[in-house]
Parts: sequence; structure tokens; C-alpha cells
Amino acid sequence: KTIHYVFAEAQNNSADAPVMIWTNGGPGCSSMLGFTQENGPFYVNSGDMKGTWHENAQSWNKEMNMLWIDQPAGVGYSTCTGVKDCTFDDETSGKDNLAVILAFYEKYPEFKKNDLWLSGESYGGIYVPYMAYNIDQHNTAHREDDTVFKPLLKGFAVGNGVTNWKFDTTPAFVDMGYWHSLYDTALHDKIKAANCDFS
Repeated sequence: KTIHYVFAEAQNNSADAPVMIWTNGGPGCSSMLGFTQENGPFYVNSGDMKGTWHENAQSWNKEMNMLWIDQPAGVGYSTCTGVKDCTFDDETSGKDNLAVILAFYEKYPEFKKNDLWLSGESYGGIYVPYMAYNIDQHNTAHREDDTVFKPLLKGFAVGNGVTNWKFDTTPAFVDMGYWHSLYDTALHDKIKAANCDFS
């Protein structure tokens, strides 16, 4: 498998700025969405068939070294081959992300001394804590070995995060669908009364 990422150094003081990892959710949403329409240095307007790029005045890389990871393998520009290589769950995705992060630091060793922050949205509420857990496990396992690099993980942030399908997804789906007129009041009330579980 090959995990794709885009890296943009901080526009201000990149040598000392934190490294911030971003992942979109889904599961299955490419982090290139975040890069091209949310927090990247440039953006393309939704529906722009010409693909015109505009400078993003709110780009996160103004103050942080940004790393957008397309994960898990098979999402966006990340690739995998065959059923075994393309099969993943939250735990294996977390381990793969650790491998990507360690490989990133090998390619860019000048950032090993910088603080590391993790961030994401939606299913990033699952991806990001698993990344943090795997980094912490790596750092703990190699605590006494000065020859092994240990990322300087400081924390993480998740926006609109899914953390549990039963509590986050089903209630959101039922009310969101109703308020967007996907079904009428009678069906909405039946779904609520029957305590339907879409997870």
C-alpha cells in the first residue's frame, strides 16, 4: 500500500512552527478536500469546472507546518492492491498512520524537534484518537531507547467528530434528514417512536 500526503511548510517561522496533521473523515473522504477547500494554502470553489485556485487567507499553514494525509489506503490518492492490502479497520488505520508519520519524519528530519498536533473532522473523531494512541504506544515502548525517534505529540483537535455510531450518527441522521425535507413529519415521528438504529 501507498499512503499519499501533501505537506506545506508554515509561511511564518517554519523551523519552529508546530507540525499539524489533518485528516478528513468519511470514512473514505479524501483529505485533499481539506487541502483544496478548507484549510490549505489555496482553494478551489465548489463547482468551479476550470479549477481556478485562489489564495486562502485563513490557511492553517500561515502558522503551522501542515501535513494532509489521505488515509486509509484506497482513499483519495492513496493506493492498495488486492483484498488483503485494501482491508482495514480503525486499529489497522491507526497503525498505518503511525508508519506514515514516522516515514514523514525520516524524509523531513528537520521537523523532528517541532511539536506535533493532530486534527481532523467527521470520522476524524475516530482516526485522530487512534493516531494519538499509536504514537503514544510507540513513544512509551521506546521511552528508554534514545536511538528511536519519538514524535513530540502535544495533543489533538477534532471538529464535528464522530466518536460513536449509535450516539453520533443515528440521531444526527434522523433529525438532519427531517430538517432537510428528506421525509415528512409522520415518518420522522415513526422513526423516533420505534427508536430505529441506523448504525
